[in-house]
Amino acid sequence: MTPKVSIGIPVYNGAATLPGALDSWLQQTCDDFEVVVSDNASTDETEQIARDYQARDGRVQYFRNDENLGQIANFNLAFTRSRGKYFRWAGCNDWWEPNYIERCAATLDAHPEAILVTCQHKYHADDGSVIYEEYHGPRVSDPRPQRRFARMLWFLHQSRYIFDPIYSMVHSEALHRTPLLQMMLGTDLLLAAELSLLGPFCHVQECLVHQHVTPDVSDDEFLQRFDPTQTSARGWFEKLCRMMYASVGRSSLSEAQKIFCYTSIARYYARGKTHKMIRWGRRTFALRTRLRRLLGHEVPTS
Repeated sequence: MTPKVSIGIPVYNGAATLPGALDSWLQQTCDDFEVVVSDNASTDETEQIARDYQARDGRVQYFRNDENLGQIANFNLAFTRSRGKYFRWAGCNDWWEPNYIERCAATLDAHPEAILVTCQHKYHADDGSVIYEEYHGPRVSDPRPQRRFARMLWFLHQSRYIFDPIYSMVHSEALHRTPLLQMMLGTDLLLAAELSLLGPFCHVQECLVHQHVTPDVSDDEFLQRFDPTQTSARGWFEKLCRMMYASVGRSSLSEAQKIFCYTSIARYYARGKTHKMIRWGRRTFALRTRLRRLLGHEVPTS
């Protein structure tokens, strides 16, 4: 039988954390789901762990790629290998509250106009610290697609800890109407913007998800994780905005709605460039201050 919910787990060398994550999913209060493990040719014990779980529980489906296809391709495979009415990507080092699937699936059932449901997340760092931010303002729920799109871009410019549409439960049918994740930096931001054009989002005001926070890396290092042929991430933000522009152009929106979306992209671009300039200025000032101290010059204290 086709499961109601599919959990897609793209994994590479996740043996250390995969058992705990699988246990949290298999102990959900709702059991109408499948777990699709898409193994990107791991070299550790990931395969044996997943096969052991598959042998014990028929809800676990294990697929192994013949070679490492890159992070983005494996994310997309985790979805295309799934069968559920609703779909949820998950990291192999994340865990959920026991009622996550039950609460989110019921919310989507109760709101047939919605294509995606979000909830509150807690983010756990390696040093044991926890990041948790709540937001109670307007969300991506407006019936007008251009307004949802503008609100989505506002969220994408804010803290990443208050809103994560990619790690949320979505209608599989809606996800099939997108190009999925593309081979570029900011691909999750692009997909989130594209989904906002397709339908409203709903929200469960409860903390049901716990995510592991990975240490920050440079844009160049992050790019090479899913496309080793690329050596520089320069210009990725400009490309992201161009891709958003193209997505709006391909949509079925009216000309007036498209113009509204194009204006929102222009504002998003301006805010992003301003933020980058401020960050660059702070780094430059810090480096100049350090250099002046090394050279023995006086440095103003205010």
